[in-house]
Amino acid sequence: MIDEILAGLPENARLRTQLSELRAQIAVLERENEELKAQIQKIQPSVGIDPDAAKILKIFFEHGETLTAEQIAQHIGSKVSVVQYHFDKLCERKFLRWTTAWGGYDIQPAGREFIVKNGLA
Repeated sequence: MIDEILAGLPENARLRTQLSELRAQIAVLERENEELKAQIQKIQPSVGIDPDAAKILKIFFEHGETLTAEQIAQHIGSKVSVVQYHFDKLCERKFLRWTTAWGGYDIQPAGREFIVKNGLA
């Protein structure tokens, strides 16, 4: 009985309308969010490289010099061991190489090509 009384109140009707409008807006935003996620998937590197490894490779590309795991770890706020893991994977793909002359790693042509071809430059 109380619900019947409240259903007739103008404020209740206004709030129901507003709720309906907000639900419609949420549905639109959820669709847009899904579309944006799909677009992100399309532009992310699709050759199986970890996003953090791509970030590390980009740092080498931009700096163009020999860098150590410690320098990269400080730059991205990560543990040295995690950076070393990514270095191992990047070296396997011949994107980076260890240089004994400078005591660090440097980017290789395949790494530069990856950055440019995947639109990360």
